[in-house]
Amino acid sequence: MKNKLKKTANNFITYLGYSIVFFGVIISIASAFSPSIRQNMEKRIEIEREHQREAHEANLVLDIEKKDKEKEIVDINIKLNKELSDINQKITNNKIIYHQSQGVINSNSELLEDYKYNDELTKAYEESQKKKIIYKDIFFTSYNPEVGQTDSTPCIAGGTGMNLCNLYKEGVRTIALSQDMITWSKVPYKQKHQFKAGDKVVLESTDYPDDPRCNGEFTVGDALNARYQLRGDLFFPNRKDNISCKAHILIYNYE
Repeated sequence: MKNKLKKTANNFITYLGYSIVFFGVIISIASAFSPSIRQNMEKRIEIEREHQREAHEANLVLDIEKKDKEKEIVDINIKLNKELSDINQKITNNKIIYHQSQGVINSNSELLEDYKYNDELTKAYEESQKKKIIYKDIFFTSYNPEVGQTDSTPCIAGGTGMNLCNLYKEGVRTIALSQDMITWSKVPYKQKHQFKAGDKVVLESTDYPDDPRCNGEFTVGDALNARYQLRGDLFFPNRKDNISCKAHILIYNYE
């Protein structure tokens, strides 16, 4: 369709050229007889020239559109060829992986344990995604049920009334947090998130990641002195278990 339009435009331009020559001759003849006829003929020639310019510009537009369309087709072909190549490569890779895994499973049954281990790692990762960090790098010290460290009833948490010694015997480890991080305190300064008594949190130590004393699940059971901010204490019945560490505080994410 565009080629036909271009051919028509070219024919029209040729026709206009002949017309201009013809009218030029007529003007030369008519100028000797009538000035008004000459003026009319000159105006007619100017109109014909304008038409010729418009036809030429239309022809240029058609050429540009044709080149743009050809480039668009080339770009589409390049994109399709690349996508087809990527698909073929993925198919080849999947076939290689499949045959390798089949060969390993059939030839060495001991590697099945590795698959089970990987499955456990996957489950552990999925479990980790159920928790989110609330506070980072909180400094924790340790305290013990001694009168010198607490009060006359060292096993009973002053702020919550929990019996921390009995909880520890039952396998429940507790922590005390600074009052800016708990709900039952009346200190004027508060952090963005506060914990309630009995809330379960998870500690992940940044300096002792393999030490169970500073990692794992704990229950919020007590509060520190009001002078502390963003601090924590780990409760241990025996001094020999005491540790100081930095840890992230996480909560279970049920959202």
